Amino acid sequence: DAAIVRNRGSNPYLAIVVGSGYRGHPLNMNIQDRLYMVKDTSPFAVLTQAQYNTVMSTPSYVTDSQLVNITDNLTATVLTADKGWKLELRDGTSTWIGEKALSAANIFNNRIFFTTYIPTQAAAVDPCTLNQGSNRAYAVSLFNGSPVENLDGQTSTNKEDRYKTLEQGSIAPEVVFLFPDEGGTVTNRPLLCLSGVEVLAGVCVNAGAPVRTFWQESGMN
Repeated sequence: DAAIVRNRGSNPYLAIVVGSGYRGHPLNMNIQDRLYMVKDTSPFAVLTQAQYNTVMSTPSYVTDSQLVNITDNLTATVLTADKGWKLELRDGTSTWIGEKALSAANIFNNRIFFTTYIPTQAAAVDPCTLNQGSNRAYAVSLFNGSPVENLDGQTSTNKEDRYKTLEQGSIAPEVVFLFPDEGGTVTNRPLLCLSGVEVLAGVCVNAGAPVRTFWQESGMN
């Protein structure tokens, strides 16, 4: 997903959020996947043809090593000059469990919502039984990947606060947002977050009424 970020006192940038994961091989345990937030600091720049040709002939890439690793830091500082941040999908300090992002991430109310899939490591007792694996639903700050709620329900503060384990097996779909017609007021509708038919209790907060936005191309009737 992508969203324009306008922090007071700094130039706007385009936040591009993407999780890595090979959907064609969900049982892979070797690849070390991540969630990335990468900044495009010139989202409104208008290039001449010559400038565009130069950019395309000598492109500048943002690499993994240039991003702030916020995995073990719940209050990481991501500076204006930083290229963005990354969240390693692992447990502990170095335990990779095959966790991967296989559904789209979505940005809402300055938060990133995404689901991950973790394959089952142990073989099923019954070889005719499908190992469905498990899923997690994350809700983190768009700005530095910090947890926006204590989603694991534990009293200790740790990186597990960023996610909750879903009840559903197989590969969970992306998180979607629902504004029910009933309840609340016109300016403060209740907001529900869902992954499939599973409501993510405690993940969403009221964010006011949705705003209808219209886009128009300049100079067109």
